[in-house]
Amino acid sequence: MRLSILNRSLDHLFLLTRNELKRYFISWLAPLPILIGAVWYSASLGWEPLKLNLTGTWLYLITALILIMVYGLQSFSNEADRKTLDFILTKPISPYSIIFTKYFTGLIIFWGWWWAFGLFLAPDISLLNLPHGVGIQWIVLILFTVHGVSLLSGLLAKGLERFFVISLMTLTMGSGAYFIWYRIFSLVSLNYLWFDVPPQLLSLLEKKLPYYLTFLCLLAPLVGVVWSLKRKLQFWRFKPALGLIGIWLLTFSMVAIAYNIFTPPVWPDPNAQSGDWSLENQFAIVGTATHSEATTDRSYLSLARLGQKPRLIYTGTKLQNPRFAPNGKSMVFSENGRLKIYDLVRKTFTDIGEGPVATWDETGTRLIAAQTIDSEGLSHLNLIDLTNNQTQQLTSAAIKVADLIWDSQKDHLYIWGFSGELNRMDLKAKTTQLLPFPEKDQPQFFGIVKPNIRFQRENRLIFISQVFDRTVKIWILNMDDEVIRLTETKSDFRILTNGPLFFNQDGTAYLWPRIDGGFVYQSTYYDPNHDHP
Repeated sequence: MRLSILNRSLDHLFLLTRNELKRYFISWLAPLPILIGAVWYSASLGWEPLKLNLTGTWLYLITALILIMVYGLQSFSNEADRKTLDFILTKPISPYSIIFTKYFTGLIIFWGWWWAFGLFLAPDISLLNLPHGVGIQWIVLILFTVHGVSLLSGLLAKGLERFFVISLMTLTMGSGAYFIWYRIFSLVSLNYLWFDVPPQLLSLLEKKLPYYLTFLCLLAPLVGVVWSLKRKLQFWRFKPALGLIGIWLLTFSMVAIAYNIFTPPVWPDPNAQSGDWSLENQFAIVGTATHSEATTDRSYLSLARLGQKPRLIYTGTKLQNPRFAPNGKSMVFSENGRLKIYDLVRKTFTDIGEGPVATWDETGTRLIAAQTIDSEGLSHLNLIDLTNNQTQQLTSAAIKVADLIWDSQKDHLYIWGFSGELNRMDLKAKTTQLLPFPEKDQPQFFGIVKPNIRFQRENRLIFISQVFDRTVKIWILNMDDEVIRLTETKSDFRILTNGPLFFNQDGTAYLWPRIDGGFVYQSTYYDPNHDHP
């Protein structure tokens, strides 16, 4: 019984295929004259394939697009226009046999022509200036999608309406497929320098994912054809349509979940110069605008939540040294030698006076700022009380200040000079003591190369780092014994010299800057669960 059913189905397929070949004989052979010309020209070149330029490549692809669209349209458009489709469906032939024959006949013939022309013509896809990571697989996706949509439009529309349906559906599904691919591509680009992408991920992006998206794009028109031939059942009762929606939703959901899980803490910013990481997992980034020579001093300040895109909050001139308050409610930064405070709750800016850098006390209500007094960078230190807007000068002697850390519990101020020296000032006794770095592990703080620092108040540690010569060095200053120790060194050709380095809240990890503007999460050797000398 089953054998007879199989034989009958094969007979139906054979008859339908022969009918398709006879009916559209002219269109099947339409590319033959062009192929003969290509063969003749290739023979004159010694049977070398003709390499097409940019124009030739576009003509090659557009011609292929038109041909596969015609092959898809002619499958059902003739019966739909003559209203003979119902008569065909009344015959003892499975609708799936009809779809199988009409779909695969044109598809097989088209890819036969594609293969034959490829022997004598060589289009250069690299000339098309396609987005990075997009290759021949996407051309295959578009061709398959156009053919499937053309098959469906022959049933649903008439005349020129069919071209509108083809354009709209192809654009919709192509955009959806590209959106999915681009989200995954962006996720990989955020986490890897492009040349470091693992082979399995590269294969996923360039080959496997486009083929899967081709399958998704084909499902919609083919399910639509089945639905049309099934007398257009109520949509919610048509199981293939529900399955189609489920597959698309599942794909979007998986991409969204992966995006939330694997997005890096900070988004790439190739112009980033300095920044800070707050206790509330918020990042402040200062970058330099590079639009023109006239605006080389123009800078921007952006804020970003953990794993989210940065949000521009301020643009100005020579912005630098952003520093979050310990309470997380405000941030201080310098613009062209003047200090400003940004209230993160009220979204307001307040000018608090002159100074290139400032440091907070543990309550977030007071600041010590360096006020520049001459062109050589000498500064006075001022105490600014934000509760009453009072300013008090702390030092009469002028000193050079590159950065500051205030231990308000002991009333000690740690001062970095422009040459890398570190001094501890006792604000009560008005005394200063030099804190030397290890003799064999001296930092290279000079010129524009400045330290990145993190004050770990709970354990009274200061993390000091430099990003120089593709190397990250980290020292830890124990504020109790006031000894600086080199704790780790990391070298990597991808490290951007003098880029911003972000320490997390407890000093167990940091983000180092990549040469393409990205940031890489790296754990430190520091373990807060063990005592450190």
